[in-house]
Amino acid sequence: MFESHFGFQHPPFAATPDPRSWFVTPRLRELVDELVVRLETGQGICLLTGAAGLGKSLLCRVIAQELAAPCHVLYLAAPAVLAPRSLFQTLLSDLDHSLPGLELHELRLALLQTLREQVRADRPCVLLVDEAHRSEEHTSEL
Repeated sequence: MFESHFGFQHPPFAATPDPRSWFVTPRLRELVDELVVRLETGQGICLLTGAAGLGKSLLCRVIAQELAAPCHVLYLAAPAVLAPRSLFQTLLSDLDHSLPGLELHELRLALLQTLREQVRADRPCVLLVDEAHRSEEHTSEL
């Protein structure tokens, strides 16, 4: 109702960050461009930090959209809920390689092989992990 009254093209204040609602400032555009270039060119790990509520999750989604054409984007919004087995299965599933019933080390090897295949097919993968600091509880199992 109020969407048409105010001329909104989509509902505002969604429960999840919506890149269509991103307000771009020159500094934010510069930051996103730098992260996208680094990720596209395989320059390794990039880390985006900031206080709660500044829009890091929204930036992750904007970056995922911009990388979707040159890369296969694997986006994890809540890695804290994933044990190592679930993490590998989730990533393999996102890469269209569902392999149920494998041991953890077999899943790890299957993921590495699948990532190498993606690179050979000129479709490198980028893993975006939102709230990565919350995954610490499972890292000792890897």
